[in-house]
Amino acid sequence: VGVTVHDNTIDHAIINNLAEDPEPRIFTPPTRQQTVDETDPVHILVKTCKKHESSVDLKISLSLPSISTYNFAKSEFEDGDNKFIDAIANSISVDTVMDALKDALRTAYENGGEA
Repeated sequence: VGVTVHDNTIDHAIINNLAEDPEPRIFTPPTRQQTVDETDPVHILVKTCKKHESSVDLKISLSLPSISTYNFAKSEFEDGDNKFIDAIANSISVDTVMDALKDALRTAYENGGEA
């Protein structure tokens, strides 16, 4: 027995759920599982060596709303600017940030300087 689901049915279900549950839900990305073997010699080396404070340039490619959308939220809603930024930041996955951080660290070390 096959079941056909039309896109507009899903849209109506989402809209109906929003109408029935006016309480906003905060999206929390899943936590990242540690993938480091703590008995690995490289991990032990990094963990035990002397460290120094450093800065690393971090670049993340994102699809962002326009500046005019930000300005609208900022001017039309209470605390709209902060809520706008929070909404974007909360939608970025931990994996996206970690991948960008790994790229930045690799670049810093490969370019002859320590991170």
